[in-house]
Amino acid sequence: MNYGDLIKDAFRISWRNKFLWFFAFFLSGAANSIVVPSTFGDLTPGAEDVAAGRPPAWVTNIGEFAENNAAPLIAGVLLAVLVLLLVIAFFFVLSRAAINESIAAIDRGEQRRFGLAWRAGLARFWRVLGLVVFLLVVSLVVTLVVCALAALLGVGVFFVTESVALRVLAVSLVVLLFLPLVVALSAFFLLLNQYALREAVVTDRGVFASIEGAFRLLRRNVGRSLVLLLIQIVIAVTFGLIMFFATLAAGLLASGVVTALTTAELGAVALVVGIVLALLLSVPFVLVTCLAGAFHQAYWTLAYLRLTGHREDPGPAQAGAVA
Repeated sequence: MNYGDLIKDAFRISWRNKFLWFFAFFLSGAANSIVVPSTFGDLTPGAEDVAAGRPPAWVTNIGEFAENNAAPLIAGVLLAVLVLLLVIAFFFVLSRAAINESIAAIDRGEQRRFGLAWRAGLARFWRVLGLVVFLLVVSLVVTLVVCALAALLGVGVFFVTESVALRVLAVSLVVLLFLPLVVALSAFFLLLNQYALREAVVTDRGVFASIEGAFRLLRRNVGRSLVLLLIQIVIAVTFGLIMFFATLAAGLLASGVVTALTTAELGAVALVVGIVLALLLSVPFVLVTCLAGAFHQAYWTLAYLRLTGHREDPGPAQAGAVA
């Protein structure tokens, strides 16, 4: 496998097919790239009350309303949170199916647009949902079992001996024994999840058939899979550091402007300017994160196609249709 060509093809597909960014938004954590000023300072409304040691009137009114309508307010907040979580879960599952089916189709030279991707995601929604839930439950159970065994061994040593040196030695040995196991299990489930998703979406198999096929593929390509995972980790960490410092700098810039306006006793103007700056500065960061999310999905889908031999031509991928 030519890993350089794989990265270039994944980036090419992600860049030229920008409709994929919509689905990547729900998979990439793009909401974390929104720039927010670290402080809005002392806003003008109610400033005289704050100076006198009292909260602004609007804060007092909100507090009284919440106190007098506690039950319906809590119920409303819980309902809103539940609806939001369901919406996020829906788009998360649909996007995983839509984006990977589209990437595989584009790689084959087929045409894909937003509507076709959306329908492909809906058609595979329940299968991907079942796969996500099953693998999540299995990984949690395995993790809990491993952690419980480590905890039992560690606690057992404290009952067997009262020697501080032996206790420290035993705990160190338990950590040295189970830490590589946890790392290995994490890598295994990460790779199994990546391959099983493509088995379900690209190869159009059921939940258990997808897991079985993913396990066979991983067993035949352990070395290549670990190299793919290592490359992905390096790219993700590098991109994450760049985005962290970039969004931090943008947030400090917005905070500086807002603080200067509030210092000049322009609290209302500072609030408006802060919101506008946050929106303007957030757009490029969110788009870049969506591009990175689409690249991540394309990277694993193309890797899956090459490992399984679905695509014999290792040359540049077809561009496909753009949105």
